[in-house]
Amino acid sequence: MKKGIMIVMGLLTMVTMLFTGCGENGGDSESTSATKKLTAFNLVSPAKNETTSSQTEFSWEASENAMYYKFQISGKSDFSSLDFQKIINCTSYNIETILDGNRVYYWRVVAIGEENRTRIATNSPYIITTEYRYLSVSADFRDNMVVQRNSTVNVWGYAKKNTSVSVDFAGNKKESVSGADGYYCVSFNPMAASSDPHTLTISSAGETLTVGNVVIGDVILAAGQSNVQWVLKDSDYLESDLVMKNRANLRLFSQSDNPETAEQSQVKGGYWFIPDTYTELDYSALSYLIGYMLEEYNPEIPVGIIFAAKGDTHIQQWMSKDSFSENWTSVNNGYGGNVYYNGMINPLTKNSLTAVFWYQGENNAWDSTTYKDYLLSFASDMRSKFSSPKLPFFIVQLPKYNTDILQNMWAQFRLVQAEACSADENMHLIVTYDGGDVKAIHPAQKKYIAQRFLLSYRKYVLLENITADSPALIKVEINGSEMILTFGNSDGLYSDGTITGFEVAGNNNSYKNATAVITDGNKITVSCGSISLPVHVRYCFENAPAVNVFNSANLPLAPFRY
Repeated sequence: MKKGIMIVMGLLTMVTMLFTGCGENGGDSESTSATKKLTAFNLVSPAKNETTSSQTEFSWEASENAMYYKFQISGKSDFSSLDFQKIINCTSYNIETILDGNRVYYWRVVAIGEENRTRIATNSPYIITTEYRYLSVSADFRDNMVVQRNSTVNVWGYAKKNTSVSVDFAGNKKESVSGADGYYCVSFNPMAASSDPHTLTISSAGETLTVGNVVIGDVILAAGQSNVQWVLKDSDYLESDLVMKNRANLRLFSQSDNPETAEQSQVKGGYWFIPDTYTELDYSALSYLIGYMLEEYNPEIPVGIIFAAKGDTHIQQWMSKDSFSENWTSVNNGYGGNVYYNGMINPLTKNSLTAVFWYQGENNAWDSTTYKDYLLSFASDMRSKFSSPKLPFFIVQLPKYNTDILQNMWAQFRLVQAEACSADENMHLIVTYDGGDVKAIHPAQKKYIAQRFLLSYRKYVLLENITADSPALIKVEINGSEMILTFGNSDGLYSDGTITGFEVAGNNNSYKNATAVITDGNKITVSCGSISLPVHVRYCFENAPAVNVFNSANLPLAPFRY
């Protein structure tokens, strides 16, 4: 049985009980076999072509045998990107997000049947237009938001020009006057972590907007390409990893894919949600897992994860024009540089972050010569944009993967990633090449990466005195035909069998397999009978090597070349 079906079966009784009221559930995991037939139903209100307020109640007819409904709003008729989505088990919903004023939207409802096995949608979505209004707030300020603790909180948007704007939040009030273009911004002083739900209220010229259930905690940006985009239901999660109850201190932010040639001020299709046993399955596996593990480790501190990833992208496309301005176009997706920074990162830069989780490089591995400089420039520029000079970056080193055309490109790229991290004291490498899938560039294994991120986060953000880094080469001594290697982060260095993966070479750079033995706790002595004067040594310089040397934290010896 598929995991999604097993989960829903286990919750079937609970959902049936809830259905008499108007509760909430999450997104759905699909299956194909039919059970009880769902009946057709219609949307009720707002009616088709109606002009409505930005925060209004939506309602629809019941579909017989429906267990719950997927309610969606989009600015596109094909719903290829969403401005809002909610899974609920009644036939009305008072929308909790703020829709833009004077804009056309489409809304629809999908009924989900017993055991999640059947589904039926309304015949066609309704088109509505929101009333014109002057007042707005940044599109990443939505219900269920997490704002960064111990940092300035900026609230901004647009109002009628040259007009007073009042903002209330967490018992504090700030006032401003909008400019000639209507722009306003107020800043609240840093606040301590709080899981108490706060309401943000913005008022100006008789108009009022509210953002509800806002908490104060740690916010992490999870960014990169397809392995960040990879959804939870296709990963190696366990049922015990799922939120089986409302864990209100974990909040996830979703946004639509949005490549843009110019810097944007607003995210596209952005909304915050509290995960449950349905919504999380269709969300980024790594974004969810790192958030879940952080919240589980320290449940008193709310955690917000902002997702910003797109498959088949290069780092150049996530860099701003200030850090990458070359006339370059990707042969993979046809876009130039900066486009994903412009559309998915720049709109967020008035916010504060705790850290950035960065898992990207598969596209750049084909030519790694410039990646170190790109990565360092990217991190430096992001710190400037987010006004956080020491913002930690956690870099996922590429896991194992191999095809005939790769040669040693993956192995070379890992070394470049390590070099960048060594050059930046606030950049931390998460070594992962003992996991992954030799034949799959999108491995299902995601949980171990999140676990290693948590270790590194505890050390470098929470400042715990723990072993959180892989053993890394710090010294080489040559004694005749032997090379004596000393490693840092090597407490409890051990091998789970005969050590493999070491190679040595003389001045001719012809590498041969070497014998390796752990000595003196943090040292490994390597030698090769056919090389009497070794000069060079490398470890696991392959795309998908067999790794069997670890430290006491069970972190693998990092690959290297000397």
